[in-house]
Amino acid sequence: MEGVSPGLSPDAPLARALERNRERFNARVSLARRQGRKLESAALLSHLLESVAPIAAAVERAAADRLDSVIETLFELSVALVSREVLGPGSRHPRAVEAWRTLLPLLANRIADEPALVVGALTNAAFNLGLVPSARAGDWLGWMREIGPRCSSVAELLACGQVLAWRCGMAHFRASALERWQQLPDPLAFATLGLAVGSSADIFPNALRPEIANLQLFGAEPRFVTRKYRATTVPSTSK
Repeated sequence: MEGVSPGLSPDAPLARALERNRERFNARVSLARRQGRKLESAALLSHLLESVAPIAAAVERAAADRLDSVIETLFELSVALVSREVLGPGSRHPRAVEAWRTLLPLLANRIADEPALVVGALTNAAFNLGLVPSARAGDWLGWMREIGPRCSSVAELLACGQVLAWRCGMAHFRASALERWQQLPDPLAFATLGLAVGSSADIFPNALRPEIANLQLFGAEPRFVTRKYRATTVPSTSK
């Protein structure tokens, strides 16, 4: 792709996907510029190399037949967000950049399932957490890196993301986060609350579910107490 592919190894999954759809991607860049968007080739290339290439490699390993559709989505989002300085070397939103570089490559299976929904939702979450001074965006990204790969569906992933965003200070998510939390399988439900329990569903007796459903939460930090399980403090990452 003219002005974009130099610097990528020809054998890299991203380079091959860009080459297969060269005309379409060139046209997308040209259209953005005709629309008056500030889109420098160097900035877009830097973003593709540092943020998109690792995602592409992970998607090829997880679901090679979906690579081209995923790259099309990532490229479209990249053009829009690099031109607005949300992503790329000129980004004014480091948490969004961090999400692309450190979180999305871990979620290749879910991105392959629904690329626009997953990448859009997680980018938006990181972006908005980064805008709220009191929100713990670093904790959210750290917990998502730990829990996200354990989600077996897009619905589980987005539910975990919302519960964790609420825990990290996005108070307006309280009602919807609680509703979605109650639909999570036990290992994810416990993990999102930072409970010191194992990951096997066998250790969660069915009798415990009513107690979980009656969970009382205070402020932005959930607390959970039963006769058998007690909440633990999850180590904070840098804000």
